[in-house]
Amino acid sequence: MLDKLSSTATNNSFDETTKLRLNYDFLKKSMNIFEAKPCMKRYLFTHVKSRFLEIEASEWDIAALLPVESFEKASTSKVYSESRKKF
Repeated sequence: MLDKLSSTATNNSFDETTKLRLNYDFLKKSMNIFEAKPCMKRYLFTHVKSRFLEIEASEWDIAALLPVESFEKASTSKVYSESRKKF
């Protein structure tokens, strides 16, 4: 999915100046992308308890693979199982 979203990058150098031009409406329209369906979530800013970090473009692929999930109402295996059903 990151490969498909990288088409919205502001440049092809993938350095500290590179940004993705994304907004909720764009992501909602990209639900047609096979991998996007289970990934699309919208959270209220006031409900987010962790900090947001800026990740440089050169590290996007590494950050996308980090195991940082934290689910409160279901186990990890249940969430992943439900995500796989959406494919």
